[in-house]
Formats: sequence, structure tokens, C-alpha cells
Amino acid sequence: MLLFCIFVGLNSRIYFMKIYSILFAWLLVTFAYSQDAETVESVQGRSVFYRYSGALGVAVHTQGIKITYQKAVYENIYGRKFWEIEFSTLKDIKQARVNSYFGNTKHYYYGKLNNFNSLRLAYGIQKNVSEQGTKGAVNFFYKASAGVSIGILKPIYLQIVKNDSTVKSPTKEIEKYDIQKHNASNIWGRAGMFTGILGTKIYPGIHLNAALGMNFTSQPDNIREVVVGIQADLFYKKIPIMATYTTPPYFFTIYLQTYFGKKWN
Repeated sequence: MLLFCIFVGLNSRIYFMKIYSILFAWLLVTFAYSQDAETVESVQGRSVFYRYSGALGVAVHTQGIKITYQKAVYENIYGRKFWEIEFSTLKDIKQARVNSYFGNTKHYYYGKLNNFNSLRLAYGIQKNVSEQGTKGAVNFFYKASAGVSIGILKPIYLQIVKNDSTVKSPTKEIEKYDIQKHNASNIWGRAGMFTGILGTKIYPGIHLNAALGMNFTSQPDNIREVVVGIQADLFYKKIPIMATYTTPPYFFTIYLQTYFGKKWN
């Protein structure tokens, strides 16, 4: 069992290293392209002030991934207020991926009874270290936000091989995962993504977010940001993700995010 846990841990670590490496390489290519792009003329050859912006963000974090849409209003060249809506997956850090005994089927997670995700609504402020819109500049900033979290807990269903079946032509039924009845000898694999959606439960909560970032683009009306931050989610009670224990009602994650968007008046 110890060797199995070590093996799973190494696989998870390698998986996230691959994700971070691919994202970092992509950001380097994007940065190089932005530096070579044609520069937009700014007012008096210096800077342009834009009042509004909208951007889409994609991130990887220590317990999953998240997608963000941000709408902002600029107060001056050094700061803005923003609103965000965000969807994030939240894994239990101890969940272990298992491949089915029956071969090329959908993998599952041993002992994981429910998937847990979070829909977040946030309000925040961002302060720029350098002027917003300076021609050809890399602008650094810091930001903070807070808001409500809507935890979404959906039960996991599996395809189960019945006892009277043969390996060559098994009879399968879709059942809600029960660790007392289901094991490696009868689990064929995961059921469909939306199976069990009617059993979804809501866990209200709050979240806090703090981050540092930079906007790199030669065009002052574009947004190309890279952000590194920390996020905390707190829900009103413990969350039954795993069968063998209850996940605490809080999540602390570190994330790397990129935003693409436009500014306008």
C-alpha cells in the first residue's frame, strides 16, 4: 500500500509538472510575439487611458483548474475595480486515480464518492505599479478580491460488472459508488459526466484571493496578463468527497493564471 501511495503521488506530481511546463512555454511564446507586434500609437507618444476592460482567464492550481471572466472599470492610470465570475474544480489532495481491471475503460478514483466544484462571484481592486497603457511597456500590478462561493457536490456513478457476466461480454449496470459493494473486481469504469446530476447538493461559502501579475503587450488596448496568486475557500460545513474520511470545509490553493482581453472607452 505504501508503494502504491508513493507511485500515485509521483504520478500526480509529474502530471502537474507537465501542465506547468506547457503553460510556461506557451506564455514565453506569447510574450515574444507581443514584443514583435506592431506598436499602436498612443496619445502624445506616451500612453492611452481606457475606461473599461473585459478578459477571459484560464488557470491551473494545486487542486485543479479554473476559468474566469473579468469585467473592470479603471479609476485612473494606476488602478481599477473589477468583478469576476469563476468556475473551479476542487480535488481532494489524497484522491488516487485507478485504472480498471477490465482494460481500456474510463479511470476512476478509489474511494471518491463525490465531485466537488466551486462557482465564485467576486469583487476586487487592482493597483498598477506603472502607468496603464504605456507604449511597449511591461506593467506590473497587485490585486485582491473577495466574494461568495457556491460549492457544487455531485455524486459519482460507476459502471458495475454484474456477477453473472464474463470478461469477454460483461453485463454492466450504472450504480452510485458504494465502497462497501464496489471494488476492483466489479468496477468497469466511470459513468457519464452528467450521470447523477439530479443528486447535486449546494454548499455555500466565501473566498479570498490575493495575487501579483504583469501585463505584457505592445498594444495599449490589449490585455495579456500573467498572474500568480493564492486563494482560500471556506464553506459552511465539511465536504464528503471521499468515503474513508470527510474533507475539511476549507481549501487553500496556489495558482498560475493567464488573461486575454480588450480595453475600451
